[in-house]
Amino acid sequence: MWLDNALKSGWLSGMPWSQWLRDNLIVWLRSLRSTIFSVWLAYTVVWMAYGLRLISSTLLQVGPELEEAARSTGASRGQITRHVTIPLSRYGLIGSWLLMFLIFEREYSTGVYLLSPGTETIGSMLVSLWAAGAIDIVAALSFINILFVVFRARHCPSFWSEIT
Repeated sequence: MWLDNALKSGWLSGMPWSQWLRDNLIVWLRSLRSTIFSVWLAYTVVWMAYGLRLISSTLLQVGPELEEAARSTGASRGQITRHVTIPLSRYGLIGSWLLMFLIFEREYSTGVYLLSPGTETIGSMLVSLWAAGAIDIVAALSFINILFVVFRARHCPSFWSEIT
């Protein structure tokens, strides 16, 4: 691990807290590597900028004077968010969520780096099964993935009608 080497004999070794980091932080990070938390953290870090870019244009359309009007009536920050900002930006948030969902459905590279038993994502499983030559299982898993999206479209019509 690059951080361990940097703390041991690299450019961070002269810091007074480098030994503490090696004894505590590095051990903690290694124990997190094979957990679902590490997969969640990696996807969050990798895709947060893209998601925020999609949502920011929607949030910029909500005028600050509407939030100020709600604040002048005594609403708290949570009430302003819940009763003013989210209802006005609902369609943009749903559209952003849908675009991110479609990207996650086909994205596999982040999950492949953290692939370990118990932390497999659908994309990383497809890649590892394809490499192992299990084409029939890849086809079945892809079909199940498509069924999931179709089921969501058919049985949640209110979700899809808000977008269109």
